[in-house]
Parts: sequence; structure tokens; C-alpha cells
Amino acid sequence: MSSFGAEYVMTRSDHVSGSDRLAEAAEKIGISEHDVVVNIQGDQPLFDQAVIEQVTAPLIEDPSLPMSTLIYKIIRPEEINDPNHVKTVFDKNGNALYFSRSPIPFQRNPEEDGIPTYYKHLGFYAYRKGFLLSYVALPEGEWEKFEKLEQLRALEYGYRIRVTVTEHDSIEVDTPEDLKRVEAHLLELEQA
Repeated sequence: MSSFGAEYVMTRSDHVSGSDRLAEAAEKIGISEHDVVVNIQGDQPLFDQAVIEQVTAPLIEDPSLPMSTLIYKIIRPEEINDPNHVKTVFDKNGNALYFSRSPIPFQRNPEEDGIPTYYKHLGFYAYRKGFLLSYVALPEGEWEKFEKLEQLRALEYGYRIRVTVTEHDSIEVDTPEDLKRVEAHLLELEQA
């Protein structure tokens, strides 16, 4: 127990990804194979606590799902072409089809089809522990290698990732400009 009121687990320093680190921690704390484990990416310093319930809800509702994540409808046009904001497309059942640093869907005929809705992936994942352990044991996928997006490994090996559209955006810190946005947001909160 720590002075901040939570338990923590120290993991090895040689992990390639947050999912690898999470798998080690889940093993150390000894939870069940069916328990749900949440991964909050390190570039998410500020987020609404409701996202934890939103990312875990699909796994609680459907015991056959191995993994879920959150997406947000892009409202800032500059995020569409920014490779730091990962775009997502999904099927009619809410299962991810692909994640990309490029704008997806590509709009071939904007004058005929109107403007598509773009969704960005947020750095929140929920896994069943048993799947998480299997997932981190898989070799790196080809698309994962090129896009540098670990969630593509799950899709490439045929696993479903349920996406939930959230109304809560989060500022990911990938650039100095992102850090300035976080600092400005914290100042706003302090002055409120």
C-alpha cells in the first residue's frame, strides 16, 4: 500500500509495450483468467473517470469478448491527418476493422459523398486476463510493425476488439503542443 491509497506492482524494465507490462502485473497479483484488466496508456494524463466503466462494459456484457477499447468522434479537423491521432473504422456490430495513423476512411469523391465521420482511438484498453497473456505471447504482426500500433496484432491474429464511442475526449501527450494543451487545461481547472 502506498501513501496515495492504491496498491502497485513493480514490473521489469525491459517490456516492449504497456500490454506486456500489464500482463506481468496481472500475473503477479494473481487474478482469475476471466477477470477484466484495464490498460491506461501513459500518454493519457487527464481523463474522465467514466471512461473506465465505458471501456470495461463490453467485456462485462459479453463474456466471449477478449478485448475492448474507446474511440472518440473527431471534432478538431487537424487531428484527421495527424499520425499521432490514430484513426479507427469498425463494423456494424462495433468491432474494430482497422486502426491507422493515416486518415481512414479515405474519401475518394468528396464532392459526391459528403464528409465522412472520423473516429480516433483513445489509449484505453480492457482485456480478459487470459486473452492478455495469450496476446502478449503472439509474435509481432506485420501491420503492427509498420503502423507501430500494438492493437493491430489482435486483429491480424483474428481476435475481436469491441470499440465504444465515448463522449469524453482525452488529450494525449505526444508533442510539445499537446503538453501545452494539457497545461492550459489544468490552468482552466485551477481557475474554475
